[in-house]
Amino acid sequence: MELFVTGYLCLVIDLIAKPGSVPIKYCAAITILASALDIAVVYFLVAGITEWKNGAKLFDLTDTSVAVKPAFFCGFLLLAVAAGDTIATTFRFLRSASDWQLSFLVFLLITLAVAVYASKLGVFSIARTAEVVLVLLIFSVVLIILSTLGRADLQNLKVSVDPAGEVLHAALRGFSVSPSLFAWFVLVSQSGPQKQGLFFRVLLAVFCSYVVFTLVGELVLGGFALGQSQPFYTLARIGNLSVFRRLDSLHSFVWALVLVQKLAVLFYTASLLLNGAVKKLTANAAMAITAAACAVAAILLGRIKMQMLPLILTVATILVFLLASLRKGENPPSES
Repeated sequence: MELFVTGYLCLVIDLIAKPGSVPIKYCAAITILASALDIAVVYFLVAGITEWKNGAKLFDLTDTSVAVKPAFFCGFLLLAVAAGDTIATTFRFLRSASDWQLSFLVFLLITLAVAVYASKLGVFSIARTAEVVLVLLIFSVVLIILSTLGRADLQNLKVSVDPAGEVLHAALRGFSVSPSLFAWFVLVSQSGPQKQGLFFRVLLAVFCSYVVFTLVGELVLGGFALGQSQPFYTLARIGNLSVFRRLDSLHSFVWALVLVQKLAVLFYTASLLLNGAVKKLTANAAMAITAAACAVAAILLGRIKMQMLPLILTVATILVFLLASLRKGENPPSES
């Protein structure tokens, strides 16, 4: 259960907090179908590459053969960049969502300290924390939906004149494979045999969340939702209940917690891979190098906004999955 929640949080946060993202200007019916197509492609692509069977492991960090070192090191670089991007994204989100006064450098040091502390606690502590964060996230999302139900109008739902063409276009434009998925596979590999259905359930839960977010956004905002890069945050700003007057502040705090949870997973798995690539490194040295790499990536990505970064990370993630699956000396999968 803990691994399911961890994977879900790492992927679903990109649907909720999307600072600077480019909106896909299609109605909910189109984007939901496109999302289903994208998730199906991701599932069959990644499951095919990793050959996930019952109990199969993508990574064995105890493997000392030379063949695995390029996969480990490339995976480390990918996750370090993704962690740096998460730090920059979190800072931009908090700055755009509130009157944020903290400097980027102080924020960077605080988030890295949290990530190092979480890494020292280990995989099971990270997974257990995820369950608490999930409860807070569900609470905040339910509050948003309840606070905006009065504004919902079925007439806001649009239909398309060319559904097939628009679904394909939206699917191509919105397709991505998150480095968080790769990090989650590494995390699962260190947690004992897992059943094949775990991966499917995580993606299904993310898809169901996307359906809810998209439908509620269009029901309440109508055509205005099409031009929003963060429609769900817009809902938080316009929604209010009698006991919660500043829902946007509450949800910004909860979403920041989820982003920090994602950062902890990326940082922990990056340090694991670096330690696997360079066996002579101690755990503390691996964490220090990982922190330095994440800091450099966060500073660069915080100053330079790269429009192509999602595409670059998608291609890099697929390539690292391929590199990891093609390594020699793979241990045979255990039967559960």
